[in-house]
Amino acid sequence: MVDPLRIIDQYFGEIPVPIFDIIEEFGIAFERRTVSENISGWIEKISGQNYKIVVNLTHAETRQRFTAAHELGHYIYHRNLLGKGVGDTRAYRAETTPFPNSAIQPVHERQANSFAANVLMPRWAIDKLKDEGYKKPTLLASKLFVSEPAMRIRLGLSAYPDTNKTVPTTQKDTDFRNGGMTSEGFIFPEIGYETIVKLWETEIDPTPDADFIEVENLAKED
Repeated sequence: MVDPLRIIDQYFGEIPVPIFDIIEEFGIAFERRTVSENISGWIEKISGQNYKIVVNLTHAETRQRFTAAHELGHYIYHRNLLGKGVGDTRAYRAETTPFPNSAIQPVHERQANSFAANVLMPRWAIDKLKDEGYKKPTLLASKLFVSEPAMRIRLGLSAYPDTNKTVPTTQKDTDFRNGGMTSEGFIFPEIGYETIVKLWETEIDPTPDADFIEVENLAKED
């Protein structure tokens, strides 16, 4: 397996994060394809150790980026469980997709979601943009080329501004890069680029169930 740190570090500092270039660097084939509206995409084994990521061409570009990063998370963390592959619905569940996979459990989907959020919306980038005056979730989402609901969740807010619910942030989210710290409002744990593989190796559940329920609200995204 190629070194995830080496590849992702090549693009560290770019806004927005060029997720499709990162996937290409991993040697993973990539395709946009028109599929059922309920299917976000999948990762499939095409031969030997060669894989392809497919995203739904009819979905918004922001969702395509999140799906691509989510599937890359499966590749990095869960290759020993992928078998022929795993698909994801709009709620990021494998059932009813072209690649159902009972080995991929909700904990694995949470890991892939957390990975995608950390790669596409890195903490340093959010802080930098806020310092430059981009403080509203809408502006941050636009600069990082993600959906506003995803950005709001990343900031610990309700996915949609017309609700008063806030996301619980009582669980400490480990940032291995800094020796352990709380995420201070970020519900997607700070994985840390230096230790992306470490999370996979230590079997840490990176996102509480309540947070994953909130992530599922993204299924409503246009």
